Amino acid sequence: MNTATIAHEKSFRLLYSTKEEFPNPRVDLTELFSGGLVARGHVIDWHMRPVARCAGGLLTLSRHENLLLTRKLSDETFVGRVGNAFFDLWHDLRLLWLPSIRRYDFIQVRDKFFGGLLGLVGAKIARTPYYYWMSFPFAEASLFRARDNSLHLTSVKRFVLLINGVLSSLFLYRIILPHADHIFVQSDRMKADVASHGIDAAKMFVVPMCINWKRISSRLLLPPSDDWAQKSPLIVYVGTLVRARRMDFLIETFAFVHRQRPDAVLVVIGDAPPSDMAILHASADRLGVAPFVKFLGFLPMEESWRYVKVAQVCVSPIRPSPMLDPGSPTKVIEYLALGKAVVANEQPDQARVLKESGAGLVVPFEVEPFARAILDLLADPSRAADMAKKGPDYVRRMRSYETLVPELEAEYLRLLPGVKGKLSAKSSLFH
Repeated sequence: MNTATIAHEKSFRLLYSTKEEFPNPRVDLTELFSGGLVARGHVIDWHMRPVARCAGGLLTLSRHENLLLTRKLSDETFVGRVGNAFFDLWHDLRLLWLPSIRRYDFIQVRDKFFGGLLGLVGAKIARTPYYYWMSFPFAEASLFRARDNSLHLTSVKRFVLLINGVLSSLFLYRIILPHADHIFVQSDRMKADVASHGIDAAKMFVVPMCINWKRISSRLLLPPSDDWAQKSPLIVYVGTLVRARRMDFLIETFAFVHRQRPDAVLVVIGDAPPSDMAILHASADRLGVAPFVKFLGFLPMEESWRYVKVAQVCVSPIRPSPMLDPGSPTKVIEYLALGKAVVANEQPDQARVLKESGAGLVVPFEVEPFARAILDLLADPSRAADMAKKGPDYVRRMRSYETLVPELEAEYLRLLPGVKGKLSAKSSLFH
């Protein structure tokens, strides 16, 4: 966590309750808030669950960043699981009175439904502005997965997903968002989707996924030592491989490419449950390309960048669906920042990025068009290089957290005209 701060005439304090557990590596939390707003002199009191066993309590992370954790037992026993469900419920119930105990400039809840409802009630009792942060369409994802026959789910699992999706949608679109003072969404498509439920688009602010430009541009990335990585043209994919995303599409696309470019190698960086990975391995075996598909599993961010850096083409196939269309994919931003030409399908946010930057090709989510776009770039390295040159400057200007943090800060300050300025004039839950 960043403890250095920048002096500002106006500073705010927020109580932020998130679905994610602590510690959490999500860059839109660490870069925007811990490394961004906190570093600019604002105070965040986090309300989170721990990843591992924990006694719970209050932690001071830095001068301007504090953490309220719930208790957590081991998940390995039935008693532990029941106890954790109770502790989580109690932790969310605290949102009813925490806003009234200390004075916050606003309360913000991220991706929580029952907790989001409690936070809304607590904010209204305290007469404090309430903001909701929507990073993913969880309600739509539950409904989509419940109806997706390709997942081969049991009837019980489908029913649970259906009930979860229906109740989540009810809480979100009938209660939480209509009464929220402001809403943060990840993309223009998500904004349009939310507005289609009758939510006022004027109270939404788009916060797309970005990268830390200084970090990615300053790294000296040594090429990977794998023999095949040095001798073959590489097609690189970085991202999750879960079955709902239909990543067998990527294997089928590569099989088409491999028939014309038998020297090419597909590098797949990411993981999924063993049953989902088995499907991908079986697909590679069935299509006869298994020796040329390198499944590297999950790699640390900078290790994956080493493979991206030596790729001839980077790819981002995203299955069209109500679950994934509203997203803001980070992988394309990383590809462009590292100076790579990209082939991606018509997912709204990544298509916009590639069309605005000119750093790649946008094609339908169909095997042959996707494969032919890859082949075109492999066959014309100068064209690919011209595209690749356009990526870094676009990312620096349009999709870096260095650019986004001041914009987000300005939006908060616009919403809070009464913010006075000096943090010492306010009390915190922890001080």
